[in-house]
Amino acid sequence: MASVVSLAILASFWLWGRLDRQIASTAHASYQPVPLSNNPSYKPNKDVSIITCALDPPSAFTASLRSCLDNDPLELIIVTTEKHLGDFHKRLEMASLTADQAAKVSVLAIDPSKSGKREQMKIGIEAATGHIIATVDDHILY
Repeated sequence: MASVVSLAILASFWLWGRLDRQIASTAHASYQPVPLSNNPSYKPNKDVSIITCALDPPSAFTASLRSCLDNDPLELIIVTTEKHLGDFHKRLEMASLTADQAAKVSVLAIDPSKSGKREQMKIGIEAATGHIIATVDDHILY
């Protein structure tokens, strides 16, 4: 009796796998990318806020900062802890940003009692003014 139940469970998993593969195959075959608009209504310098949640700035931070700003966003918000606030200000000075680029960057510190990426993201989203919010890690080239 136990072997029949085991065989039925095994057959159910096999059938589930086949069904899942068929659904995925059908979805893949019908996928069409969204066409790009010839006249987009959103502009990065008016609508996009970039949020970076970070602690200790990595060596790639300056390159990441520059790549984000090269895309001309409305603003770049860096959210960190009070402990690392000075580190980010030093990195911003070392980045030799133009006045326009520096004006787009703000560094916010979260309360030490409320640490964690979720809290950092919450603070960044609340501070963002753009209609589109992009989140980027502090070592990613945008």
